[in-house]
Amino acid sequence: SVEYFNANMLERSANQMKAYWSKLIFTGKGTPLKKLAGDDAVLSFVASEANGIGYIDSSKVNDSVKVIMTF
Repeated sequence: SVEYFNANMLERSANQMKAYWSKLIFTGKGTPLKKLAGDDAVLSFVASEANGIGYIDSSKVNDSVKVIMTF
């Protein structure tokens, strides 16, 4: 889940992440993250974008992407 990812990977709460992104967007230094429909959509996006990154259930991973971390 997003909450698990934020807490364990980024060590930030949902409120901290919201404030961080609000500041970046307001100052023009960032664009909102894409929220995709599910694991298959994330897998397809990451496989097709050279700088793509995302997280999905490990059972959905295939050879089209490189796993950089599991938790």
